[in-house]
Amino acid sequence: MKVLIFQGFFITHLVIFTPMQNGDICISFFPIQITHITRNLDPGHQVMVYKAAGKIEQYLITLNPYDLVDVFLMSLNQNDKQLFKMLLSKNKYKEIPSLLVEMDKIDTISRTTIFDKTNTFNLMSFEIPIEVNLYWKEGGREKRKMNFLLKRNSVTDRWTIDFEELFTD
Repeated sequence: MKVLIFQGFFITHLVIFTPMQNGDICISFFPIQITHITRNLDPGHQVMVYKAAGKIEQYLITLNPYDLVDVFLMSLNQNDKQLFKMLLSKNKYKEIPSLLVEMDKIDTISRTTIFDKTNTFNLMSFEIPIEVNLYWKEGGREKRKMNFLLKRNSVTDRWTIDFEELFTD
């Protein structure tokens, strides 16, 4: 990772060059990161920028349950075991080895459910059922259901993910 700081006329930009596992280099700009094609804020890029800057925990604190589910799916797609572990509630830690075995079998996962985002500001737990398209590394595609139970100890704590099984059907 290489970090450069550019002083513009009115704003200072932090530029982070992050080598990716496939040999590509991700170039990220603070204060915001948008996709090159859609010009929309891309949570996946945001995660990588904060991770490269060593501030991933601070970023996770800001996420609502819906965004945390998307980051979870991104961790599966990127096979990012470190991020995956950070998202789980402490009572899931003993199950991490078996979950990582399942994670290694996944090639791509994409959410097909459109979120109807409910305000979760004052809640301590929240359930989000979703449907996904799942592509396995050994071939094959399936539609599967996942049911996320998100919890926190206080309204100032960050959300963590809990579930009975990774896939419910």
